[in-house]
Amino acid sequence: MDTYQKLLPYLSPFYTLQYPTTTPEHPDSFPDSWYYNAGKLDICIVISMIAVMAILRDAFRLGFFEPLARCKLYRDLRRKREKVMVASKANGHGKSLNGNGHNGNGHANGHANGCTTHSPTTKEIRLIERSVMRFAEQGWSVIYYPLQWAFGLVCSIYSRIFK
Repeated sequence: MDTYQKLLPYLSPFYTLQYPTTTPEHPDSFPDSWYYNAGKLDICIVISMIAVMAILRDAFRLGFFEPLARCKLYRDLRRKREKVMVASKANGHGKSLNGNGHNGNGHANGHANGCTTHSPTTKEIRLIERSVMRFAEQGWSVIYYPLQWAFGLVCSIYSRIFK
């Protein structure tokens, strides 16, 4: 605990405002709030908020939005390929299988039991990954801006109620 007490003065600028001032005579909002001036140490709390927001953004991006987008896009690709496979068989372009994955001439054709086993092409993977990144980056905006709007709304309502 002694180490914590020694470090507290050095760490407090990273999570608290540093320059308190007196309340104005006629504040236009939040009359019971504490007021602060700006100073050099305020850069510490700004750096802390930037770090917190960057960590939250990456956590949501890597932990939620990218897996969601990958799941959806790869599932859509698989369904598209299955639809093309069914359409080609219906048109008579599908290869006839002899039950063991061979097309009758001794060579496997990549189809087993009527399902394709091809992996996505490099071009498809590149397109999917680009779409995943775009979705994940835009997904943070869907989280951040409504929360900031709601925070502003709550502050506005609070200032009107307790005026």
